[in-house]
Amino acid sequence: MLEQHSDLSCPFRIIRRCLKINTTNSPLRITRQAYLSLVQTISLSLLTVSLVFVAGCKNGTDDPRDHVGQQLNVSQSSHPRNSPTTVNEVAPPRRIVTLVTSDNWKIIGDYYPQRGAPTGAVVLLHERDHAATDWRQLCEGLAESGIAALAIDQRGAGRSSRGPSETGKNAPWNTQPDIDAACKYLLKESKTFDHHIGLIGASYGANNALIYAAAHADLVQSIALFSPGLDYNGLDAMTPAKVWAGPMYLVYSLHDPIAGLGPEQIRDNCPARDKETNQFDDDKHGTELLNSTTVEYSIIFFGRTLK
Repeated sequence: MLEQHSDLSCPFRIIRRCLKINTTNSPLRITRQAYLSLVQTISLSLLTVSLVFVAGCKNGTDDPRDHVGQQLNVSQSSHPRNSPTTVNEVAPPRRIVTLVTSDNWKIIGDYYPQRGAPTGAVVLLHERDHAATDWRQLCEGLAESGIAALAIDQRGAGRSSRGPSETGKNAPWNTQPDIDAACKYLLKESKTFDHHIGLIGASYGANNALIYAAAHADLVQSIALFSPGLDYNGLDAMTPAKVWAGPMYLVYSLHDPIAGLGPEQIRDNCPARDKETNQFDDDKHGTELLNSTTVEYSIIFFGRTLK
């Protein structure tokens, strides 16, 4: 940047005047006053050149270190995961719905409309003494992938406490009318869901899903079962397993004391050709088996089978 200042010889002309130098006829003579003036002039000249050099650097290429803080701030504020607006836009718009069954139970559910063109819809059924919120992560993943999700509190559980019989631990085990009401709700939401509905259940919810799917094969396209049992309090799973021929995704633990050998016997007796299995070498049951792997596999499974 020094080339911007063409009169760099000016300090040296000043020095010559201070020294009273006659370069042609006189020898060099320096008085004390001239000497002090010389030192002062040289110091000022060096300071001037230094300031010009620094200013030139600042007007030219920036030092990246001057903007480290700004870069971090911009990066943090513009990152999608840290922006409240973006987070709200990404999260599925959950909607609370009320369904009335054929036997007068009021069933409360959480509906997650799909994003974009619909691939299908899934009804999610919790395990005993649990609630629809167990499925929230999976519901959000399904909705983001184009699959609508409806997780319900089955009769007598969670928010579905208004009905003609007992609730809580003594709530009914058979929830077939609840599933039927949920499927009818989905069909009202979109006719494109016809023949593109899937069911997923955990524990007794898995048995209920299998029983309903076998009886409504014209409506239900595929099912995912977490820890189904051979017979949960009268919910026989072997009979519908022998009938169901649609796609099935089974998730279970090898040492589950509740499901026992039920999942393996259901798998072996089911005539379906499209059967996928996730086995875990532990004793977890139902939605305890929900993790990043089973959530991802469930989304992929329904994305493939509901088309």
